[in-house]
Amino acid sequence: MQKKVQYYTMVFEKFMEIMSNNASDYYVISQLLKETIGDKSVEKWEETEIPDLMETFVVVRAFRDILENKINHPTKEETEFIVKHNIKDVLLTEEDLMKIQGYVMTVQEQKNILFSKHNLDFTLH
Repeated sequence: MQKKVQYYTMVFEKFMEIMSNNASDYYVISQLLKETIGDKSVEKWEETEIPDLMETFVVVRAFRDILENKINHPTKEETEFIVKHNIKDVLLTEEDLMKIQGYVMTVQEQKNILFSKHNLDFTLH
C-alpha cells in the first residue's frame, strides 16, 4: 500500500524571498570566486580561501537548483493537487521542507565559515 503524501504550503512571497536571498548569495559567491581565483596560482589554492569558497558555491548552486525545480517543475501529482484545491502558494512535501531548512542552515554555516576564517562578508554594498 502506497503511503499518502502530506502536503504543506509556503506563502508564495516567502518562497520568493528565499529564492531572492539565494540569488544574492549565488551572485556574491560567484564574484568572490572570480576575484579570488584570478590572482592565485593553482598550486597555492589549498592555502587560501578558495576551497571554502568552492564548497559554499556548490551548496548555494544546489539549493538554487532545488528551489527553481520546485517552483518551475511540480510533479503531476502536485499539479493535480494544486488545481483541485485551488492553491495559490507553493506546495511542498515534508521532504521539501526538510531540504529547504537544511540548505538554509548549511548556507548560513558556510557563510559563517567564510567570515570567521577569511573575513569574507556576503553583504551587498
